[in-house]
Amino acid sequence: MADGLIEMKPADTDKARPWPVVEPGKTATDDRRPAFQAVIDAAMTKPPTFTVIVVHSVSRFFRDQFQFEFYVRKLAKNGVKLVSITQDLGDDPMSVMMRQIMTLFDEYQSKENGPGTLRTFAAAPAQEAGERRWHVRPRSGSRGRAAG
Repeated sequence: MADGLIEMKPADTDKARPWPVVEPGKTATDDRRPAFQAVIDAAMTKPPTFTVIVVHSVSRFFRDQFQFEFYVRKLAKNGVKLVSITQDLGDDPMSVMMRQIMTLFDEYQSKENGPGTLRTFAAAPAQEAGERRWHVRPRSGSRGRAAG
């Protein structure tokens, strides 16, 4: 199962039917994601369209601990369970606490990595220019010099 694939088990059958949900470029730090909202809307119908949402890791579902818990509890009230294939936890109080700690770490890591990632992408062209590495060819009639 790849990142972004959410697999749902329909409530009226024992067989899982994959419903791929891909949100390219989304950070999962808020709920303003059309594909995410489509999953939540389908999960909140009465009776629910499916009873299980399977994600690769909980950070693929949400990277904000408060909103993660809000949606997990909202889904649970409608009989829908969120399951991570890489972070297998139970439903006992210790597992709930571990899930909450893991989502806090996911949120922290997302906030720490965000600015560094943006700095890296912003600095790369300037660094390449300083090293005389170019990703474009000189215009016709221009002379290019070998780097070095």
